[in-house]
Amino acid sequence: MRRGVILALVLLALCEAVYAQGSVAILVSDNPADHAAATVWAEKIGASLVVTPWGSLSADAVGEVLSSGADIVYVVGGAVAVPEAEAELGRYGLSVIRVGGADRMETSLEVGKRFSVRRAVALDGYDRAGLEDAVTIGRAEGIPVVFVGRADTLAGEKLKGAGFDEVTLISNPALDEAVKGSIADAGLSLTEPSRSMAKAAQDMIGLAEERINGTAGLVRTVKDGPSLAAAGLLVDSKIMLARAKEALDGGNYRDAFVYAAASDEYALYAMSIYEGRYPGRIVDMVAEANEELSALGVEGAKDRLREKGAPYGVGLPVPPAIDLESYMVDVPGYTKS
Repeated sequence: MRRGVILALVLLALCEAVYAQGSVAILVSDNPADHAAATVWAEKIGASLVVTPWGSLSADAVGEVLSSGADIVYVVGGAVAVPEAEAELGRYGLSVIRVGGADRMETSLEVGKRFSVRRAVALDGYDRAGLEDAVTIGRAEGIPVVFVGRADTLAGEKLKGAGFDEVTLISNPALDEAVKGSIADAGLSLTEPSRSMAKAAQDMIGLAEERINGTAGLVRTVKDGPSLAAAGLLVDSKIMLARAKEALDGGNYRDAFVYAAASDEYALYAMSIYEGRYPGRIVDMVAEANEELSALGVEGAKDRLREKGAPYGVGLPVPPAIDLESYMVDVPGYTKS
């Protein structure tokens, strides 16, 4: 079994040596986890990195791939993250190879296998605050960034199965000790860089708040399923943020981190809907919102969101005010009034 893993890694190394001669592009979504894994890999093999919005294959991304001169394109992520890449890029005669799994954890391990090294830097798949450190380590040491489930008791076996003997684990307040135990039980060498748990929680709160603020100019009046689903996600995001701050003030860094990570994810989903992208389970969220509108009507649905957010001081998302002045045109002989 071990010999088979080593042989597979050698073959992958030979493939990378061929593909790295200026003929490879790596296409990835702007999902932070997939993007981090792809960034380090692209640097490792000298490939062009092309980014598309999560849940879509943009025309700009297709154009960038074509202009890169690549004849081989690795698509990092599943069909939810980067849809239709094979069909769209295949039309131009490109060889398209998808490197992905069912989730960000599986995707990162598939990418990691292609490094043909025995060591990886690992972290919680939703630890956006730890990504910068992970990418820095990955770049400096030429090792992949891989992700583990926050409470995955099989994490060690999965890392071992991907061919790793050594793991640098970036911990956080919410990472279960069972994850570390599973790595040790699998016989892997484990190193943990020092990290302040209080700062990790604070950083996640800051990132969630930043993401929420980024939706401000996208908010639309609630009038249909998509706008209701997005508004509901934003309300949930702000509630999670309020709970994260409360937990942080109480010195509960674990809950602060968990709530902040949830807040960040909800805001990301809301942003996706506002921008017209409905990947994965967002389709179901919009369908549920349509059902709610049928049952309660627009005002009833809005009242429900107001009631939900009220205990946390969270109101209904408000669309940006339109500056009418910017829409007025100077006409000789008339004044703007």
